[in-house]
Order: sequence, then C-alpha cells, then structure tokens
Amino acid sequence: MAVAGLLLAAAGCGSRVEVLGVGVGPECPTPPQPLSALASTEQEANVHLYVSNQSFVESTARMRVRLEDVVVVDQEFEVCGQHNWVAFHLRLAPGWHDLVATTPTGLRVDSRVDVPETPGQRWVVVSHWTEDERHLDVDVRAEPVGFA
Repeated sequence: MAVAGLLLAAAGCGSRVEVLGVGVGPECPTPPQPLSALASTEQEANVHLYVSNQSFVESTARMRVRLEDVVVVDQEFEVCGQHNWVAFHLRLAPGWHDLVATTPTGLRVDSRVDVPETPGQRWVVVSHWTEDERHLDVDVRAEPVGFA
C-alpha cells in the first residue's frame, strides 16, 4: 500500500481531470527545491520529509520548514487533488532535532524529530489544511508513510 501511494503521488495522479475546479494530472507534482547541505539522496537519507498542501480553499500554499536553524524547504505547494506529497530527503546527525514549519499567513507548528543511530530512519509529513480552520500539522513516524 505504501509503495502504491508513493507511486500515485510521484505519478501526479494519472491523467488530467478537474476536482472542485482544481487541475489534477501529470503536471501537478511540485518539484522539490532543497535548500540546504542537509539535502541527500533517497538512499543516503535518514530523514524523509514530505510536504503537502491539502487545501482546496488555497490551491497553492507557501511553506517553510526549518530543522534547527537550517531552512530545508521554502517554496509554493499545489493542492493537486490532495495527492501531491513532495519528498525532501535529508541526512541528519542522530539525536533530537527541532522542526518548525511556517507559512507567510502566520501559521506555525513546532515539532521534534528523533533521528536514531545508523541505520535508523524517520519519515516526517508536514501538511497544510483549511478544513474547519487553517492549520499546519506534523506527523513523525518510525516507518514509511503510505499515501492514498
């Protein structure tokens, strides 16, 4: 299931359709723009960060993610039918790391990521939402995330 979800996200949801007026299709995936020396290849990474805009109200949302004081993500994310998780593979030292996700509209969420000793890994998902109220959330896991 996790592999199918990741393939769906990477493929951009198949052929182009409209969902609530938002285009969904191969052109949807937002390309990752890694900003720091923490960026790594997927094979060498021990932290797999996925960032997603899950809001049909705001079809694009700018998000910034910092680990400690290092900006690792700062870009616009498209909703793309809510099937657009953009991967950023990072290499961090083992131990606890402070993560802060923000938007220019004033949203902020603080979290901590515990990176285990090699060969351990963490999967982190940062999501922007506007259901009920506008917010960001962070989910840190010890196993790969399955996206649907």
